[in-house]
Amino acid sequence: MVIRLTNPSKMATSMSSWRGYARVFMRRRQKILERCLQTTSNSSLSKPEKSTFYVSTPIFYVNAAPHIGHLYTALVADSLTRWKQLKGIPTFFATGTDEHGLKVQQAAEKGGVPPKVFCDEISNKFRELFKKYDINYSTFVRTTDEAHVDTVHYIWNLLNEKGFIYKDVYKGWYAVSDEAFVSDKDVKEVTTKAGEIQKVSAESGQPVVWMEEENYMFRLSQFKPQLQEWIDTEVIQPSHPFFKKIVQSTLDNLTDLSVTRSSDRVSWGISVPNDPSQKIYVWLDALTNYLTVTGYPGKDYHSYWPADYHVVGKDILKFHAVYWPAFLIAADLSLPKKILCHSHWKVDGVKMSKSLGNIVDPVDCMSKYTMDGVRYFLLRQGTPQNDADFNEKRIVEVINNEMVNTVGNALNRISSKAINPEQLFPNPSTDVLLTKFTEEDRQKLEELYTLADQVDRFYEDGNVYLALETLMKYLFWANKIVNDHEPWILVKDAAAKEHLDTVIYVVMETLRVCGILIQPVVPSFSSRLLTRLGVPDTERLITHSQVKIHPTSPNYVQTLNPLDSVLMQRLKYKR
Repeated sequence: MVIRLTNPSKMATSMSSWRGYARVFMRRRQKILERCLQTTSNSSLSKPEKSTFYVSTPIFYVNAAPHIGHLYTALVADSLTRWKQLKGIPTFFATGTDEHGLKVQQAAEKGGVPPKVFCDEISNKFRELFKKYDINYSTFVRTTDEAHVDTVHYIWNLLNEKGFIYKDVYKGWYAVSDEAFVSDKDVKEVTTKAGEIQKVSAESGQPVVWMEEENYMFRLSQFKPQLQEWIDTEVIQPSHPFFKKIVQSTLDNLTDLSVTRSSDRVSWGISVPNDPSQKIYVWLDALTNYLTVTGYPGKDYHSYWPADYHVVGKDILKFHAVYWPAFLIAADLSLPKKILCHSHWKVDGVKMSKSLGNIVDPVDCMSKYTMDGVRYFLLRQGTPQNDADFNEKRIVEVINNEMVNTVGNALNRISSKAINPEQLFPNPSTDVLLTKFTEEDRQKLEELYTLADQVDRFYEDGNVYLALETLMKYLFWANKIVNDHEPWILVKDAAAKEHLDTVIYVVMETLRVCGILIQPVVPSFSSRLLTRLGVPDTERLITHSQVKIHPTSPNYVQTLNPLDSVLMQRLKYKR
């Protein structure tokens, strides 16, 4: 989407001339030239996408080590990226760390180290975490990178030259933990454990302080009509009333935005060009990373921009759905196509908190539940519109019931040497399918090749749990086929060879198709599964899931590969 302003460079900087311009601007503002939302209710598998698919996570704040919530956000973006790659689409996946601001400054002081040293340490922890969990990003940006600082300065000068930045005295409540100002109506009083009355942000519950200082302001309030029009295109996904309410509340009370902090108070940040007394607001700094990674303002940034998806948590939705598009409109840049929002992770039903000591370390989880197990659990249980619950007993149940008992069991039951002594992926018998299988089972087998279309929209909308639910239903059915046809009995009767081969084929074919489609969630697990089935690396794209394994060679027989160990070890719950 491109929203253009009418000669914004000619705007006078005085307030009177600005108001005159604004009135003309409001009357003559152009309509949105193209819709940013492309619905995925119909499968896009057959629609060619020539441009690079660009997805981002937010850059993660380095005031503390990464937790399970950070990992979940990265996994959503990673699974979406991998899905696009399976469709043969070039991808660009950006992530990184947000390293400026008062919280980082205070955390470094508490740790007794310089801010840059502190940032290096925490940023490396995010890199290491993503490597351990096979997060397949294309680039990792840091806001302390020189290239990013240059981009922030460029955007600042552009907004300033266009007349969207002015200086004024700002008075208001400020939540240090949120790095955000809070309006009077969004502040409430609570009683602390010590019995003291404290003012906090009604949204986040974080303490606020009254602040008065001279800042540079951004004319955010002028963009309300364009922002409203953009939001009404259902750019926020999933389309849920709760997410819309978060953004609408901000839009309904839109005021100009303070985009700097006094350097006397916040020393760790990017200085305003030609004014070292002010540091650029951490959110203007951080959001600009989405342009930095594209090489903006270089000539090739159009290869990536606009972003197709910004994946964000609900706590930072307003910054991405209000502040960021306003900055882009002011800079005369295209807007992101979609914001994929998700809710938070709780632990045993309680919000994660340092004070409660219930922050979940994803590295520790991997040592107990494996990389594939944690990836599967988070994407299986995480629902965008509702907070999810991290419960260790539940992790064991989900992994054992689905990855071990369902997928692993189906594979073992038809690939063991007792059932399949020749270790083959055999061809089926049409006669057996017609005489020994029910009409419902034959229909299910035919529909197997439309499964990609069924799960496509779930991956595209960030509802990965629904994709997994759909795939798991087919894998449950594969186990039912084994139970119904009892291959351990068929193998004892030479006359039942075609029947046995057909049962093995149906189950293996279901495993093959589901194994291809589950790759974005558990790439290592699915790779072992497909390798065991003898599926070459070159035959693991979406298109291969939409056709039978031997469509043109009825006499071809595929040989299974050996498996060094079981597909997935059964886990034991330890208190």
